[in-house]
Amino acid sequence: MLNITARLHRAFGSIAASFEAEMVRGAPVVTGNLANTITAEARCHGHSATIVITMADYGVFIDQGTGIFGKHKRPIVPRTAKALLTPYGPRKSIKGMEARPWIDKSLNQVIRSGEIEDEIARAFDIGNTI
Repeated sequence: MLNITARLHRAFGSIAASFEAEMVRGAPVVTGNLANTITAEARCHGHSATIVITMADYGVFIDQGTGIFGKHKRPIVPRTAKALLTPYGPRKSIKGMEARPWIDKSLNQVIRSGEIEDEIARAFDIGNTI
């Protein structure tokens, strides 16, 4: 018989795997690097657990947008140089990139699917007793 901590760790390990799979499936793809860097792991401490998700640094910028479309709502300008070097030549500023939200969408997909409740019920044998 597994103790509570072991059951919690097992359940959250499965939930983390579900989050990771859905985020990989939902990640925008140009080169595939973003999807290849996504990992999720369960970290359990006593009777509590946390799911830690990591990915390439730029994943959050794709999700939330940059420049005038991002958090600060202002164009991207060079800090020290006279111009930004872009694939289209040097520019004094660029607008940035519109957000392509995928992180919350992926996480909500797992939440709505009922997998979290199912894993916890399975780990603690809830529903198998009368």
